[in-house]
Amino acid sequence: MNTIVPVLEFIKDRIESFSGTSNSVSVGNVGLLSDDEFKSVNFSKIFITVLKIDEERLANNKNVYFIKDGNDDYSKRSNPQKSFSLNLLFAACSSNARYTDSLQRLEKVLECFQEQHIYEIPLPGRPENLQIVLEIQNMDLNQQNQLWSIIGGKYLPSVIYKVKLIPIQGIAEDGYGIIERVRIDLLDKSTADGFVIETTNDLTKN
Repeated sequence: MNTIVPVLEFIKDRIESFSGTSNSVSVGNVGLLSDDEFKSVNFSKIFITVLKIDEERLANNKNVYFIKDGNDDYSKRSNPQKSFSLNLLFAACSSNARYTDSLQRLEKVLECFQEQHIYEIPLPGRPENLQIVLEIQNMDLNQQNQLWSIIGGKYLPSVIYKVKLIPIQGIAEDGYGIIERVRIDLLDKSTADGFVIETTNDLTKN
């Protein structure tokens, strides 16, 4: 399921709607901006860059379950859903002539997520809305210097937000028909040879 890109587009649109401007926010790698873009007199934008993706371990669903695909005799295997967080950099990019303008744009980002930091996002193919939570991340000067060295660009006024609870789940189509029996092999560690205890559950019986 496509989740990360719709979340980024939602955040971009939310900032532009809040600030009352269009085409003022872009999603991309701020480190790849060219010098020519910064020399453009009218250049002034907020760039959203994904810094890293972390797994939210406490929020994970440990269950593995099976899904019947409609009324067809077909099964899909679903591994446990994983929840992730995105660390996003919001950088104020501009020519020197528009420097104060870019700072105002960055301030609008702060105001936007100060006013509301929890959102529900409708996603195609998902029955319920996706909820995300934005939390600002503080960095000292040394950490900022290291960050911009890794990005490979010149320092720009910026702020980092952690976007929590981005669920990712893949479903594999087995094509084995409806699952009626499940075999579970358990290793008995209490015995010397560690033999396997076989248990079988009939899913067709109540």
